[in-house]
Amino acid sequence: MANNKTGVIYCSTGRCPYFGKESSYSLYADRSAGTLKKFLPDIDITLFSDTLDHPPLKNISKIELLPDFPRKGAFFSKIRSLQNSPYEKTLYLDSDTMILDKRVGLIFDMLEKFDILGIHGPVRVSNIVHSKYSHIPLAFPEVNGGVIAFKNNKETQEVWDKWFDLYYEDMVKKEAGNDQLSLRCVLWETDLRLGILPDEYNHRAKNPVLNEKFPNKNTVIHHSRQGYPEIKA
Repeated sequence: MANNKTGVIYCSTGRCPYFGKESSYSLYADRSAGTLKKFLPDIDITLFSDTLDHPPLKNISKIELLPDFPRKGAFFSKIRSLQNSPYEKTLYLDSDTMILDKRVGLIFDMLEKFDILGIHGPVRVSNIVHSKYSHIPLAFPEVNGGVIAFKNNKETQEVWDKWFDLYYEDMVKKEAGNDQLSLRCVLWETDLRLGILPDEYNHRAKNPVLNEKFPNKNTVIHHSRQGYPEIKA
């Protein structure tokens, strides 16, 4: 359970297939953390990983070994990271994010009012929706799993536990490969206060529509190969 008031968590498992075979996700997490610390220099940052063997990391405060679980994969690792956050107020960031504005700190202020914060996914509802999710109105869209903030308490941990179990069921039965389908379900069923941040907090840099819509207001860039040249371990 949480023992620090505010912090950021990343998750890194395996090698990065997008930026070269010799790249490590931990290096991308460290680079993202460096952009974050430009605006929040004193923020505590924890990297969760399946190994403690990493190249030198300049911006990560500490590395925690992920607990073992029955099925491997990046999505499972991410949920395990949320379940083990050491912070009362937690911001989870995918490793391929860049922080561009001091307004990232406002996310923690928003957690005074909301229990969980997210940003709608570019695809509002996946077209690969299994019938067991058909009870959820299409007007309730998916939340992207790459930028999530939450109060770390018993109630939110129950949400992450349900998400892990439901996603595990999806994968075992081969009903879905996208963790956001099961995340959408648990968020729909919870009574916790869900806050939605604007797209500027999860700007998809490779999306030309969003690039044109928000040219100078972005706080967090996500899934950007631009500005992320290949990093060698």
